[in-house]
Amino acid sequence: MATTQTISSEYKGALAGDIFIQAFKKADTISKRCITVLPNVIGSAMLPKLSYSADFTASACGFDPTGTVGYTEKEVATKKFKVQHELCKEEFHQTFAAQALNLFGADNDIPQTIQEAILSAMISNLGAKLDSQMWNGDNSTDQMAGLLPQFVADATVVDVVGTTVTKANVVAELDKVYNAIPLR
Repeated sequence: MATTQTISSEYKGALAGDIFIQAFKKADTISKRCITVLPNVIGSAMLPKLSYSADFTASACGFDPTGTVGYTEKEVATKKFKVQHELCKEEFHQTFAAQALNLFGADNDIPQTIQEAILSAMISNLGAKLDSQMWNGDNSTDQMAGLLPQFVADATVVDVVGTTVTKANVVAELDKVYNAIPLR
């Protein structure tokens, strides 16, 4: 007679948080430091923007304060997402059991365990999706508010009207961007 087992674990996956951290780090925009990630933001945060302008004046006795300092804030809101999977490891058992026993002739890129393979695939996939949504997300239920749609909707963002870039006009198109950059 088989031994009776009673398991009453509330195990949710010890590495679940680490999976999302690795996926975030895998996104090109974050890994190449194109944006700054604000730590510990729950709900929303305010991003400050300072501007300063003043001109040189001729030297003279006395004090004549000139110039302006501007301070504005942009609210950045977080959005909660989840990824749920239920996988049967038996469907993957043969390939990974053979790899773990070194039954393959060459040392190739097959992960040693099914867990490693699935986690690697998840991290790469979620990193790519995160990168895409960071730039293009439409703020629908299953997407975040992407940067490009927010730039288009924000009247204070400097827009550059360009054409399709070709070998013949690449310098002219870059000049349009360069000329649109404010001096201050």
